[in-house]
Amino acid sequence: MRIKEVKKSSYQSYIATQHTAADRAWMQLPPQQYFAYFGGFCATAVYVHESNPVTFDIVAELNRIAAEYAVKLKAAAVTTGYIESAYDKTRRKAARKIQQETEAKIEAVTERFAGEKVVVVRSCGC
Repeated sequence: MRIKEVKKSSYQSYIATQHTAADRAWMQLPPQQYFAYFGGFCATAVYVHESNPVTFDIVAELNRIAAEYAVKLKAAAVTTGYIESAYDKTRRKAARKIQQETEAKIEAVTERFAGEKVVVVRSCGC
């Protein structure tokens, strides 16, 4: 792996899955599938290079978490009574909690890709 460019920014991107030098061959090929998940402060990109029942189940779980995240964020806005007020302190606090919980779930689930031909790239802002 080579670093092609370094830029100063207020976010961090990193490969969240562990790989060995032997993985370089398949990692250089285009992935069969690509998925992106957002938990608030972090974005998680999943590059599936070889699909199988294990990767299928993990992706299904990530999709369920993503759908749940959208529903919870909307419910937090409704229950506080400020549907469109992004600046409302109560709503922001509730949303932040949902974001943190979602990010933790996504991170835990993506760890199950260990040993699979999958690359997970996480980008987090501050």
